Amino acid sequence: MDTQKPVLLQGAKHQYLFYPYQKEFIISNGRFAKVHPAIMLPSKQKVIIKQLHQGLVSNEESRFRFMLEASVQLNNSSVVQNIDFIANDNGMFLIQEYVDGLDFHKYISSRRCSRQTREKEIIKTVVAVLDSLVVVHDAGYFHCGIKPSSVFITRAADEENNFPDVKIIDFALCQSQQIIPDIRSKARIPYNIKYSAPELLLNHLNLVNASTDLFSLGIMLYEYIAGIAPHKSINPIQMVQMQVSAPIPVHDNISNEVMSVILRACEKPVFRKPPGAYSYTETTELIADSMQYRYQNCREMAVDLIKLI
Repeated sequence: MDTQKPVLLQGAKHQYLFYPYQKEFIISNGRFAKVHPAIMLPSKQKVIIKQLHQGLVSNEESRFRFMLEASVQLNNSSVVQNIDFIANDNGMFLIQEYVDGLDFHKYISSRRCSRQTREKEIIKTVVAVLDSLVVVHDAGYFHCGIKPSSVFITRAADEENNFPDVKIIDFALCQSQQIIPDIRSKARIPYNIKYSAPELLLNHLNLVNASTDLFSLGIMLYEYIAGIAPHKSINPIQMVQMQVSAPIPVHDNISNEVMSVILRACEKPVFRKPPGAYSYTETTELIADSMQYRYQNCREMAVDLIKLI
């Protein structure tokens, strides 16, 4: 096999030309999949190919999650579009539109603004993310992986358009209202510890709802205004403990009004002892009780944030 030559992947209606073996043609290489740039033929449109790692093709849970991501068909410019899904002897491939823009981190870093206007700039961007997330939640999906790299800004805010255009990508860990996860599963799912809600990190996936994604957005709002994440530890176990139960600390860079929004979005359970010391039912009740005090949908959180602009 000549690893220097491109491969032509045959889809239902189109062909896709890409280089699966060359490192310089890999956009990202995550735990579940590799992402390659590709050309769709005959239109010559630029797309991406997401390939499930070969070692995971035989894994039932990984296949399920990959196919669930492929099932997200939302005809809206706020969400990355799935174009094709191919399963053959060489593996499983998801073809998606190529998104041109900056991720949340790069976009905020590129904005030149004073410290006084920085908070409002970030609030506007988060409101735009909420507007895009409404489409996802209304369709019955929860992203479960909201973080700076899964939010792309495709058009910056300017004098004519006060809010940027946002597109949500990377639905690898999404859940659907129609499919209840097997809560007995002990498999480790790599949710991002820094941004994920307690129900994800403690594997209570039956509790996931819209507030799960809003929790992640609250953490992002805190981090980019304060310039530092609310919790930090080099020990992953300690970091999980802090993320699921430690109070969000106040920060001098964050106004009291914005802090109130963050605290509501990131409401956590109160554990009097380590979470592992509780029964599954007890932990479920504690998490569920805390979740009822969070924002229940994107519109609620957006209304409170718009008041602060």
